[in-house]
Amino acid sequence: MASEERNDWSGSMEATVQQLLVALSETSSQLLSEARIKIDVGLSLDAPHSVEWLKQDPDLIVFGFEPLPLCLDSVETMFQATSEMRRLRRRIVIVPVALGVESIRTRFFECDDPGVSSFHRPREFSIKNVLEIDSLRLEDFLYEIENQLNQKFGFFQHLKTDCQGADIKVLQGAEKYLERVAVITCEADSHDYIDSVSNDVRSIREFLGARGFVQYNQKPRWKEILGPKIQRSMLHTLVLTVLRKRNRKKDLKAQSGSSTIKVSDPTFINQRFSQLVEMGEFEVFQTH
Repeated sequence: MASEERNDWSGSMEATVQQLLVALSETSSQLLSEARIKIDVGLSLDAPHSVEWLKQDPDLIVFGFEPLPLCLDSVETMFQATSEMRRLRRRIVIVPVALGVESIRTRFFECDDPGVSSFHRPREFSIKNVLEIDSLRLEDFLYEIENQLNQKFGFFQHLKTDCQGADIKVLQGAEKYLERVAVITCEADSHDYIDSVSNDVRSIREFLGARGFVQYNQKPRWKEILGPKIQRSMLHTLVLTVLRKRNRKKDLKAQSGSSTIKVSDPTFINQRFSQLVEMGEFEVFQTH
C-alpha cells in the first residue's frame, strides 16, 4: 500500500463531534461512558447493518465509516428519503474516512462495484478510479473524540468490518480499544486482493484470540452462554451474509470465467463481556 503523507484530519473532527452530540441528545444517556454504541466500518451504498441496528434499538448510536464519495452520497440520500430515516440519521455519526493501521493519506482502488473497493489492488474486479483518501487508526479517532468531549467511552457493543482484504489492519489500528469491544464481526478475505496479507480467518482468530476473544461457533459452551434466541439470530445473520457475498462474487467472477471462492465472516466474542451477553444486556446480531 503506497502512502503519500501523514493524514491531518483535525478539520473534519469538529463536524464529527457535532454529529455525536446530536446523537447523544437523541438517547436516554447523554454521556459517552453510558452510551450504547456500535461501529460499522464500510457502509457501502445503503448501510444495511447500521439501518437495522438503529431500527432495532432506539437508544443506540452508530459510528459509520465510509471513504467513497459515491457511497457517502448514496447513504445520505437514503437517510433523507422518509421521516423515519431522517430520525435514524440523527443517531448515526457518519465519518468520511477509511480505517487502517496508520493515520495517513493513502491510495484507494475504487471499483465498478463500490462494494469491492479496497486499499488493495483487486485481482479481477474492474478498477474505476485510483483515489487518494484519508485513513485513520480507529484508536486515534476514538481517543480524539474522548479528548474533544473530555469524556471516556464505556464499551462498544459491536464492531463490524467489511474492508475487502484490510479487516486485520482495522483491528490492528484499534488495538488499544479492543478490550472495550464486546463483539467483532469481520470479512476474512485475502484471496481477491493482490497485496492483502494475513486477512484470513486463522490470522484474525490468532490476533483476536491473543486479546481475549473467542470465535463464535456451535460448541456446546457457547450454546449455553448465548442462549437459543441469540444463536438463531447470529446463525441466520451469518448465513445471509455469506450467501449474499458469495452471490455477488459469483456474478462478478462469472464475467471473467473464474471459479467462485470461499467467503467467511467470522464473529468473535470478548470473554470479558460473556456475562452481559448471557444476561441479555444487548443482542448479538448482525444483518445484511
